[in-house]
Amino acid sequence: MAAVAMTDSYVMDPHFAAKEARAGVNALLARLKQADPDVHDRLRRASIVACVQSVEALSVHGTERNARFRVARDHAGQAAAIIESALTVGLIDVTEAHGALSRFHQLCAVLACVMYPRR
Repeated sequence: MAAVAMTDSYVMDPHFAAKEARAGVNALLARLKQADPDVHDRLRRASIVACVQSVEALSVHGTERNARFRVARDHAGQAAAIIESALTVGLIDVTEAHGALSRFHQLCAVLACVMYPRR
């Protein structure tokens, strides 16, 4: 996927960003399942929760909506941290990690923009 400016409207869609992040982590999950099952399980859980919570937040309003976006953002950040940690200890290489890592960072940015819109 080519780099897209954050001003494009479809990039600001939490559902789209969550699906992209979840799809981007699948190749890493297959590799991590063999290398370290515990890291695989943590990354799988964090990516699923980030995706589910960001989609569920779209169906509610008010403080519950922001709470769900906050949980989704926290888990997206956790997934990014797990990928960075796996990269640091040598479980995955840079080329494998770059795409998934950038998608989770983008998801965190989208969720922050949705939670705290500019006035």
